[in-house]
Amino acid sequence: MSDRTFRLIFDGKKGGLVKGSSPSSAAKKASKKLSAETGKTSFKFELQETTKDSKKKVYGPYKIKVKM
Repeated sequence: MSDRTFRLIFDGKKGGLVKGSSPSSAAKKASKKLSAETGKTSFKFELQETTKDSKKKVYGPYKIKVKM
């Protein structure tokens, strides 16, 4: 299966794009990206699918705690 593209929604703002084969794999990548950018270890976000011909479904909310 090819990668799907998801837009990160954090604090009510749409952010960068993350690719993954499923929403859960994209969420793992997004959590690493968020913790590096914000310096936080705990946060909540959603992912909106932006793959061509998708229904643009929103997945989440994901509640993540990153181990440092």
